Amino acid sequence: MPTLRMFCLWLVFISPLAGESLRIASYNLQNYLIMNRRLEDGFRPDYPKPEAEKAALREAILQVHPDIIALQEIGDEAQLKELQRDLKHMGLFYPYSAIVTDNPDKTRHIAILSRLRPDQITLHGTIPFTLKGEKLLVRRGLLELQFTTGKTEWRLYAVHLKSRLTENESDPNAAKQRAGEARAIRNLIEKQVGSNGCYLVAGDFNDTRNSSALARFLHKGKSTLSRIIECYDSREETWTHHYAREETLSRVDFILISPALDALVRISGHIWEDRKSGEGSDHRLIYVDMEF
Repeated sequence: MPTLRMFCLWLVFISPLAGESLRIASYNLQNYLIMNRRLEDGFRPDYPKPEAEKAALREAILQVHPDIIALQEIGDEAQLKELQRDLKHMGLFYPYSAIVTDNPDKTRHIAILSRLRPDQITLHGTIPFTLKGEKLLVRRGLLELQFTTGKTEWRLYAVHLKSRLTENESDPNAAKQRAGEARAIRNLIEKQVGSNGCYLVAGDFNDTRNSSALARFLHKGKSTLSRIIECYDSREETWTHHYAREETLSRVDFILISPALDALVRISGHIWEDRKSGEGSDHRLIYVDMEF
């Protein structure tokens, strides 16, 4: 008759080795920078993000505790170092950081904080594309980090597409410009990793899932390039952005995964929420858990 010890040894023998788990997040920090602000006590020129808002951002990041987080709408390297330092004081240390500052938008930048050491960091500040014969540059550039988990080499691309502010009457809400930026970034990724590359694309796309901009990342002709990782909060709601002026909720923040990486991991998507979620940013923090 088998003993308990024999049963336990049998379980150890047949059980697969536990995979390595990672938590990847994306968060638009809503103007974590120096700018003119209208506060409750009046107008303040060249003023930093209020401390109460910074505290709410830090608390969200601390609660989620991601291994890697892609950030949008952060100022220069000084603001990134400040956030990195403040999180460290709270017990969450990100020894590795990167920020794209040589992009056309000199105010709002994309950055990454990571607890994992990247194999390689590439800053794509100037990515050209053409829109109706006009030569343009992707406004916030692209940030690329390469990692190795187990035996899998994979990349994380951080993006923040053009806002919906209309700058050209022939392009309402800048939808065509975002689609052009998406195409240029998609082509760059495809050139780097090919059709079998393992990667994630994370950030604020400033557009919804059925938009032309998202379509550029998801498909090319009949080929599937990536899929949207579905993210939900505790109420099964999917919105990530609150536009107070029009009192609307929408999902504009996404994390996309390539088919090659999708085949190697178990993955689930989430949206962080608490009573202070809206105090730090008009966006909600999204994150995915991956087990290789």
